Amino acid sequence: MRRLSRKRTILLSEASPWREAFKLEIGKCELCGKRRGLIIHEISRGYADRKKSLMSRFAILCLCDP
Repeated sequence: MRRLSRKRTILLSEASPWREAFKLEIGKCELCGKRRGLIIHEISRGYADRKKSLMSRFAILCLCDP
């Protein structure tokens, strides 16, 4: 697994409460409907877009961890 940069770690910690609330709101995998092992994934291309996608509803998915 790749190490996260300090900047990325800070961004993720700031986005964490919002992402957890989103995960609770959705409550299931958006592909299969499973309710356990949910993870938030960003849909982005390139580093600049990843920063924007951390807390944007249109740029994240709630998926299960198979």
